[in-house]
Amino acid sequence: AQTFFCLGLFSYISKVNIYNMIKSYNTYTLILEAQQNLRMNIPKDVLDLHKLFKKNKRELFIVGGAVRDALLGQKPKDFDLATDAFPAEVIDIVTKAGYTTTGEVGHQFGVVIVNVPSDPAGVEVATFREDIGKGRRPDAVEYSTIDKDVLRRDLTINALFYDMGTEEVVDLVGGLDDIKNSKIRTVGVAADRFAEDPLRKLRALRFAGRTGSKLEKETAEAILTDNSLEGISPERIRDEFKKSVTTAKSAKVYLEMVSEFKLWNIMFPSILISTRFVNTS
Repeated sequence: AQTFFCLGLFSYISKVNIYNMIKSYNTYTLILEAQQNLRMNIPKDVLDLHKLFKKNKRELFIVGGAVRDALLGQKPKDFDLATDAFPAEVIDIVTKAGYTTTGEVGHQFGVVIVNVPSDPAGVEVATFREDIGKGRRPDAVEYSTIDKDVLRRDLTINALFYDMGTEEVVDLVGGLDDIKNSKIRTVGVAADRFAEDPLRKLRALRFAGRTGSKLEKETAEAILTDNSLEGISPERIRDEFKKSVTTAKSAKVYLEMVSEFKLWNIMFPSILISTRFVNTS
């Protein structure tokens, strides 16, 4: 009887813990963590930083574009890193090991640039955080955990983490499935992500064009409902458009998407655009 009681109590406690875990994510339905083995060609400097953080009992993940590109069979260009260490602690860890840091402005947003021999621009190490405010640069940040950090990112394919120790992709938002199914989808509610930074609408189209994917239904409907780019400077729009055209698998398909979402007059209000596009590929 005592054995059955203990088993029952254990089952109850487990259910309570699971309930509390789910309850803690009440602002977003967190998709269960998915893991997939992936061998990446990681620069030695990044691997050395991972060993250093592990020695100091801190986590350090590769995050974002490098993970996405590796999964797509492309060579990553930049390796952005995310950690559970606060910025002051990041600086302390790396400087004691002989590294220097730059980017003092970034520190207030939880970002430290660590100077490494192989990359003149340095490696960006960002503390897990939640952004306070809207736009490209938040008003402030609140340091957090990996499951909250992922919710501030734009698209699921850009919200993947790579654990260098286990060589596994950590996916908290279904980005792996979206890559597999050639879907471009926002993290969480599309309208909310676009309200935080309207340029994300153009980014969604850019990655659709670059990967040959389609926009997921809710993501597409959010742009069709409100395609405004209010508050975004002409320079940011121009740069995003240039990147979109030059990285698209088919420039014609990308340009047709711009037409589909009625964005020409929004992007370039003073220019008359001919929408008869020629396939040059």
